[in-house]
Amino acid sequence: MDQGDILLEGKPIKNLSAVKRSKDISRVFQDPKMGTASRLTIEENMAIAYHRGQKRNLSWGVKEPERAILWKRSKN
Repeated sequence: MDQGDILLEGKPIKNLSAVKRSKDISRVFQDPKMGTASRLTIEENMAIAYHRGQKRNLSWGVKEPERAILWKRSKN
């Protein structure tokens, strides 16, 4: 069956483009070698995904402001 709605915080998102949906949701591959850095922590992998599409530079670890955002999102 391929029917139904996809709701995010009560709002339908099924007809949004993948680009628009990706601002609020992500995916985790079942094969950990796909789409993740196996030597990084879950938090570090989430920080990389959070910054997808943004200009980045080399720095060490996850910064406190990022940590607060990532943990807030993971609890929702």
